[in-house]
Amino acid sequence: MLFAWLLSAHAAPLDTSWYLAYTGRPEAAAGAAAETLRTDPTSVDAHRLYVWARAFGLREGPLLEDQYRAWVANGGGEAAELTLAWILSWRNPEPGAWCEELHDLTTPLPEGGENRYWAQRVKLESSPVCGGDPQALLKDLLELGDTLDLARPFGLELALSQGLVDSVLQEEIVASLDTNPWSLLNVLGLWSGAQGPRLKETQDAVVSIARTHAEGEDPHLVWASIQVLGSIQDFQGVSQSSRHLALLDPEAQRAPLARSGEVAWVSRPFSAAIAAEIGLVIEAANEEDPALAIKQLKRMGGQLGVDGPGRQAWQLELAAAHARQGKDKKSFRHLREAWAADPTNPEVANQFAYTAALRGESLDAALLAIDNTLAQPVRWDPRGTHLAPDYGHWLRTSSRERGAWLDTRGWVLHAMGRNREAALALEQALLMEAGDRAVQHLHLGLVYADLGKDSLALDHLGRGLAMGQEEEPVLNTRARQKAEGLFNHSHWAAGGLEEWLKTLAPALPGEPKPPSEIQGGPNPGEDFPDLPFFVDGDPTFISRFPGWRVVDIWATWCSPCLESVPHLEDLAKTWALRGVTFLALSVDEEPETLKHWLQQNQPQGLAQGWIGPAGLAELGLDGIPAVFVIDENGVVQASIRGWSGPEDTRLEDALEETMMVHPVESSDTEER
Repeated sequence: MLFAWLLSAHAAPLDTSWYLAYTGRPEAAAGAAAETLRTDPTSVDAHRLYVWARAFGLREGPLLEDQYRAWVANGGGEAAELTLAWILSWRNPEPGAWCEELHDLTTPLPEGGENRYWAQRVKLESSPVCGGDPQALLKDLLELGDTLDLARPFGLELALSQGLVDSVLQEEIVASLDTNPWSLLNVLGLWSGAQGPRLKETQDAVVSIARTHAEGEDPHLVWASIQVLGSIQDFQGVSQSSRHLALLDPEAQRAPLARSGEVAWVSRPFSAAIAAEIGLVIEAANEEDPALAIKQLKRMGGQLGVDGPGRQAWQLELAAAHARQGKDKKSFRHLREAWAADPTNPEVANQFAYTAALRGESLDAALLAIDNTLAQPVRWDPRGTHLAPDYGHWLRTSSRERGAWLDTRGWVLHAMGRNREAALALEQALLMEAGDRAVQHLHLGLVYADLGKDSLALDHLGRGLAMGQEEEPVLNTRARQKAEGLFNHSHWAAGGLEEWLKTLAPALPGEPKPPSEIQGGPNPGEDFPDLPFFVDGDPTFISRFPGWRVVDIWATWCSPCLESVPHLEDLAKTWALRGVTFLALSVDEEPETLKHWLQQNQPQGLAQGWIGPAGLAELGLDGIPAVFVIDENGVVQASIRGWSGPEDTRLEDALEETMMVHPVESSDTEER
């Protein structure tokens, strides 16, 4: 039986379920909480685990908020109200109207018992954002910890935050760990600022308990013990215990979310052993003096594998430490080794490739790194490794991320002297990010200048400089020098280049526009160009398709475009009965790229064609996907920019609205 070890675990069922949530099994954790709720729907403890697992593990935060809000409105009682309060506190890192709603949900306080504890705790944990009297909340929670078993572990955590470890607190900690060893997670504060006459004795007692459980047979307690051993930087103990945990529970994972030095870690699922290695690397590098960090890292280097995420983390931290010392050559060498240790990590591959382009070194390896990254599949998976809380956020984030990778590819190709290919990659990057980053305009402007396209070069250099983002001072200086030469050759303004740049600024967006607001191209009421396009190498025109048409402008490298294909297929089948033709026109660089994609995917109901980058330029589009509803006279009746996921109903809404105003005769198929 899956997770059969849970049946023999000695801790409370929800403790083992939290362990599942912490180690990469959110569905199993939510299932265990749901089983408890079927017996006792008033258990806030179970509700809290359920929504935590589904919100953070399965990206269902907005859906859960709607569900619990409806339950509250229908008289769900204290359990629903307190759970909604937790959801609000987790989903909102900034102050807002939600603070007042949370106050209403927790006021007046329940008379006593578990619900009073949960109400006070959520108020305390949200007080740094929403305000309140934390000392009064602390006092009440500490008093509840004396009388309520549920509140006792968190009470220990609060007591340690006060910093004084005396004989009374020492006895409480040892007694709590004796009855509930999972409380090891609540006493990690012993190594983060606690003081007092019994601190050392208490630390030794807790470590002894942790070492005992680290050798035991309950995976959740082994995992909790690893957290203690990591706090005391026992590298060997963590390594041994992690291997033991891997044997007991091979499916245990953890995704580190931390920032150390100049290294940003994103959520990627690792085995418990690898996650422990990465945690130790971060701890070893956590020194203000980079020389001490390097010494610590080298001391533990022999305990890591020769490759993989753990070794990559080690190389990255060494690169960061050497960079802090100003040793750029050593830093770059370690960055390259970090990529080689785990080439599947796109963030590190991109970092290495872009740094290589800036330095003009290891360019063949850099191109391989970024090409392999771009070749990885892009797909939405609510159980995936991204940080996005929902589908729409993932879509925007993924599009921008891919735009950044394409920008890196373009800059690597530019460093290699392959400027025609560089221009293509950079043009695609601008489309993916809707042109909202100065650095991409500056890159493309400099590449256009090297290709002798002076007018285009100045357009992009001017736009990038007018944004004033100053992301890379060296790049900005180079771009300004090139722009001045081009401006003086062909332009005039009373105040020179600077005055001309000021005239561009009002046209720039103050904030990046979401895909739905991207403009450019023909608007409703305007004629849609009768574009020539190619089908299997043969030219044709949009006008050769009579009647109403839906024209989708897309590319195989555009992840939002690919995500929208099934939606377009469904609509094409429905609206074909009403005489509407769906055309999908690709702007890929080469028609062979489209041909290869069609061989692999074969979308149904969409007439396919290729217009290439020239067609995109003729339409004047700022971004794709872009969909146009065109009547029988070639006039645009509606335009839909971007794609916001399966919930995006703008196209069908536009079709229904336009057909009400301009009815289309039913086809013979519909009449039959």
